[in-house]
Amino acid sequence: MNRTDPRPPGGRLYFMRVFIALAILGTMLGLPMAQDAAHGAESKPTPYHIGIDDVLHLVVWGENGLDLTLRVRPDGFISLPLVKDVEAAGRTPGELSSHISTLLSTYMRDPDVTVMVEEINSFKIYVLGRVTNQGVFTFSEAPGLLQVLAAAGGLTEFSSEDVTVIRKKGSNEERFRVDLKKIFNARTGAKNIYLEPGDVVLVN
Repeated sequence: MNRTDPRPPGGRLYFMRVFIALAILGTMLGLPMAQDAAHGAESKPTPYHIGIDDVLHLVVWGENGLDLTLRVRPDGFISLPLVKDVEAAGRTPGELSSHISTLLSTYMRDPDVTVMVEEINSFKIYVLGRVTNQGVFTFSEAPGLLQVLAAAGGLTEFSSEDVTVIRKKGSNEERFRVDLKKIFNARTGAKNIYLEPGDVVLVN
């Protein structure tokens, strides 16, 4: 007599896919997730920094000619009346507001500048390796590694559950390894990490 194997198909990979799905659901519902402490990675999202191709809305209160919608150019700058080119990429909206206010103070008294990000087009994550769908994924805010893997359709059955994150820092490149098994096991205390624009996620 043949017995039916009670284990679900896919073994560990099946449970990994279920875990990623539950992680996304928990994020949507505001529930706490098992967290990860990978070397070199932030376990909390950092303030948003403006990037190339983002669309900004700039307002100088009381100045009708300075209510502008601007797209960040490929060189990271925006163009404004009076002060001309201003570097926007790499700054937070608050930092850019303060910088423009300082520049405009030469031409007007106590300029009150507000910069808002209308469209985030620069938060791109590149996913390669043993995932269902490799490619470039755009997010509206800092995504966790599990969210990125879910967007890529999850791991394939050949994945070793080992991920390398490649991050550009100026002219240098940083690489750090993330062991997914530690994230999936809440007892390890490992935290889900947050990624930065331009990160490359290589799934082994």
